[in-house]
Amino acid sequence: MSKNVVGFLITSLVLLSIPAHAKTSFTCNKATRSDEIAICSNENLAKLELTSAILFRYSVGLLGKDAALILAQGLMRERRLCGRDPICLEKTFIKGIKYYKDAINGQYEFRDYK
Repeated sequence: MSKNVVGFLITSLVLLSIPAHAKTSFTCNKATRSDEIAICSNENLAKLELTSAILFRYSVGLLGKDAALILAQGLMRERRLCGRDPICLEKTFIKGIKYYKDAINGQYEFRDYK
């Protein structure tokens, strides 16, 4: 199966698995960090965050918790550094989603992202 087909299938599965009522993977009413507050106040960032969280959960099941956590922790550090900057947050989420897809497709070395 080609990379494009696999990527399309992964994206489709992620989007279909997002509940209509869900906004983020965390409770926005309890958000205290500046990046969380920015995500909760921006619909596009909220969708990207939720997509990233779903891909993380999928990668845990497929690749194992340790491998998925290496990537997630690096992305979370980057996200925190963005603070309330929506452009920085969007770029970080897009990069993270690509990394998760690459990892799921076996095209990513986790040791490179520590």
